[in-house]
Formats: sequence, C-alpha cells, structure tokens
Amino acid sequence: QGSAVEWTVNKPGDGVTLRFTLPDSADGKGLNGEVDVYVNGQLDQTVQISSRWAWQYFVNKEPENHPLPFASTDYIAMRFDETHFILNKKLKAGDKIRIQKKSSDVAYGIDFIEVEEIEPVKTKPAGYVSITDFGASPNDNISDLKAFNDAVAAAGTTGTGVYLPPGRWNFDNKVVLTTSNIGIKGAGMWHTNVYYSNPAQFSGGILARVNNVEVSDIFFNTINTQRMCRDMACPIGGPYMIY
Repeated sequence: QGSAVEWTVNKPGDGVTLRFTLPDSADGKGLNGEVDVYVNGQLDQTVQISSRWAWQYFVNKEPENHPLPFASTDYIAMRFDETHFILNKKLKAGDKIRIQKKSSDVAYGIDFIEVEEIEPVKTKPAGYVSITDFGASPNDNISDLKAFNDAVAAAGTTGTGVYLPPGRWNFDNKVVLTTSNIGIKGAGMWHTNVYYSNPAQFSGGILARVNNVEVSDIFFNTINTQRMCRDMACPIGGPYMIY
C-alpha cells in the first residue's frame, strides 16, 4: 500500500492509457483493485483495475476463462490489460504523474503508461446519418443495437455512413454487417465508446462479409471474457477467437 511509480512527462497531455496486471482469483473470475493517480503530488483521480479479462486456463489444450473442477490445467496464460482515462488536470511538459497503490490487497504490476493530448470531438460528416436519428441515446445502459442497424440500412441506400456521437453506446449482441460501401465513424476514441454488454459466447464484435467499409474513431470495449467460440455456438468454419 502506497508504493508507486512516477514519471516526468516531456509533452503535454490529458489522456492516459495504463497497462497493468494483477493476480487472478482462485475461481478465475477476477480480482478488482484500484490505483490513485497524482499530478505534481496532488490526487487527480482513482482508477479501477481488474484481472477479469487477463487470465486464461488451458484444459486439454483448450482455452477456458476459469479453472474447471475435476480437470487438470495444462498451463495458464496471463495477458497485460489496459484501461484509459482522462485527467482532470492536463499535464504540461516537465510535470510529474504518479501511479500509486491504494490498498494493501495483492501485488500489482504497472507495465507502462502512454500520455497524449485528447483530440477535439469529430463532428458528423456531411451526408451521414446519426444513430440518434433512430432513437438511440448514450449512457443509459439500454441497447442501441437496433437503432444502429436501422441507421446502417438507411446509410446503405445513400452510400454514406453512420455517425456515433460522444458517449457510451450499448450493444447487447454482435454487429452483423451486410451493407457495403459505407463508413461507421465516431467522435474520436476518447469520446465515442461502443460497449458490448452481453457476456455470452460470440456476442460481441463485428461479423462482416462486406466490401469498402471504414470503421474509425471509436473505442470498443466489452463485458465478455470468452475468447474461444466452439461447438454449436460457432458459425460453420469455427472455432473463432472472440474478443
């Protein structure tokens, strides 16, 4: 508790990406932790971290997200995970940023941080339709997937694209994209977040058989920890790695 790592930055910035690791729980469902972020010795914010997405257990050479009862684990794989956050106080060249352990639970590993200036909000391109035109609202934990699909269909008739304004957009299943020659654009990775909220296998990401589609300026995240899709849940041709 209280141990820390500190850097002096050589460029200004207010967006921070933190790469970290921490031990998993015995049941493989993850441990949660938190670190305090200081700017020039003053607390800026507390950031939540978790091992939920970082560990994988190989049983009979097949990957599982938690140890299986009555089965031997062949080997265990650990991945560093990342989270990003916006500082309340923007760093200037020569300022110090410190990542400090808040509680005395388990050991944390801080791999690196990346600091950048957050780009301005990108506005809706000319001719694009907005997901809000079809009834979607950000940050309400209600699925916006139907509104997104309706917006894609409308954009397909004009060959333009779909715009996702700033905010967190909740998708409760994967996107099945069948419309070619469109764009799917957000307001920037620090402003537009697509969050896949369904924990079931093969319920996140984009399944696309299309041409000439550009997806840009969006940060994608998920509750899903399933990395392998197999058996009846997979399309013909699987298994597929699902993130």
